[in-house]
Amino acid sequence: FAFFETLADANNNTNPITNDTAYNNQVASNDIVFARITNANNCSVFAQVNLVVNPLPVVTSPVTLPLCDDDTDGIIAFNLTDANALISTNSTNETFAFFETLADANNNTNPITNGTAYNNQIASNDTVFARITNANNCSISAQVNLVVNALPVVNTNIELEQCDDDTDGFSIFNLTQA
Repeated sequence: FAFFETLADANNNTNPITNDTAYNNQVASNDIVFARITNANNCSVFAQVNLVVNPLPVVTSPVTLPLCDDDTDGIIAFNLTDANALISTNSTNETFAFFETLADANNNTNPITNGTAYNNQIASNDTVFARITNANNCSISAQVNLVVNALPVVNTNIELEQCDDDTDGFSIFNLTQA
């Protein structure tokens, strides 16, 4: 095998591509090279090799997924799939997997198995990573910040008092005083 940038070079067996294991395409997105295949009898055939560069998914990163704490411990079950549409406008045509580390997301190892009920590991805020794969099997990672917001602290037993100005049992209250 020998590879060439033009069919003429392949025919003449001149100017072969010297680094065929790490060749950078010369035309953006779609390029052509030619392979010259020669057998032991010195007979050659040629093949056109189309070099197609598929795009990565277009993502927004980081994104924030906030929830309100339900018991003041800073831990809550997140549905990580809620982040899909925040990460990509093409999310319905892509595959998402979630990971606890960026290295795992990049290597597609140790995925989070229960992404619809994932408890954050660090109280109040945590980070997970999504691996987004498109139809061309191209993948990219994105950061998802998990934020657990504290509930407001309030007195749940509030009493507002007004004097009855005309003995009918009714009065006007300013509810904002509560």
